[in-house]
Amino acid sequence: MSTAAPSLEYLQRQLREVRAALAIDDDARAAELVREHDLDLRQYLATHGTAAREALGELLHLQADAMADMRARREAASVALRHNRRSSHAARAYLRAGAL
Repeated sequence: MSTAAPSLEYLQRQLREVRAALAIDDDARAAELVREHDLDLRQYLATHGTAAREALGELLHLQADAMADMRARREAASVALRHNRRSSHAARAYLRAGAL
């Protein structure tokens, strides 16, 4: 974030970069970009005030898309974790049965 207020285009580009980072499973970079975006968005709103709110429609859509990507990744991770737990339980049961 620079000292000058970011442009709306810059904020939109940040969100596209978040989605690109998520698409390549770079969660650390995505988290960093989200933090930067939050600070920059706050600075944008502080600088431009309520007059800027009209122009934020596209930004809102990009934010919604990024959030949908994050929810999908969270759900996929949850499914993988449940599968891993079931596999671990099954493997332990198989080993116990073989020891009998």
